[in-house]
Amino acid sequence: MNIKIGFAIISFVIIQGIALVWYVAKLDSKVNEVYSFVEQESRKDVVKKQAKMEFDIERLIAEVEDLSDDMKALKDKETAIIEQHNKLFELLREGNRPAASSSYSYD
Repeated sequence: MNIKIGFAIISFVIIQGIALVWYVAKLDSKVNEVYSFVEQESRKDVVKKQAKMEFDIERLIAEVEDLSDDMKALKDKETAIIEQHNKLFELLREGNRPAASSSYSYD
């Protein structure tokens, strides 16, 4: 009877060992599947973010070019305004000088 109990305990421990190995292997398989899934999703996310960044950069470049064009137009307007002011001031200075025979007619 002692042999039967010893054999039963040994076989029970062996079966538990096999079950433990099977459980750990299955758990490892699931971990690998989850890791692969997360890795693929991370790659997709990185690709999406890179595409969004490219789009944003292209849009920003277009906006900077538009602003540059606007600044050039404003600089041209500023130059024209400065020239007009200079002409006005010159006319005002000439108007303060005693005129030899200047007359204005509204006819």
